[in-house]
Amino acid sequence: MDPGRTPLHDPHRAGRGRRRRGRCLVSAETTVSPVDSAPAQRRSRPPAGRVTAVVAAVAALSALAGWLLWPDSGRSVELHGGTARFVLTVTVADARQGASDIDLRVDDRAGHPVQGLTIRLDASDPRMGYADAPVPAVDSGPGRYHAAAVQFMATGQWNLTFTLDGPDGTDRITVPLWISG
Repeated sequence: MDPGRTPLHDPHRAGRGRRRRGRCLVSAETTVSPVDSAPAQRRSRPPAGRVTAVVAAVAALSALAGWLLWPDSGRSVELHGGTARFVLTVTVADARQGASDIDLRVDDRAGHPVQGLTIRLDASDPRMGYADAPVPAVDSGPGRYHAAAVQFMATGQWNLTFTLDGPDGTDRITVPLWISG
């Protein structure tokens, strides 16, 4: 043996007196003191059942979080905007992908309802370039207009551009809207 090496505690003798017990090798010639009699700690991967339980718990928590954070359907969204002459209140019946009705209230800056306008609505997705044909908003009462079945083809940011034509000229206003799935 080299003088710089430390001798082994129990020198290995190849092929003599060794037998397999579980995953450790134990020499038949070795005596075990009472202090060492505790079973050796094995390092192994956790049982498959425990891994499956952890994966199932993570999946259940993810599903619960998704359900709690999912946008609620059936709620209308109210948006506000204006031009130099008009104040608009836009109500989107259901801000989800698909068709939705949009109601518009138009008042002058003094707060009086404005009648006799011709209103056109252009809905566009600025990210993808989606747009449908312009939808006319029909008069539905003093200062109130209704655009039926406006198509939202994708989720995300949409721009609602209203063109208001009246006897005193044309006004345009764009209102941003977030569409969910």
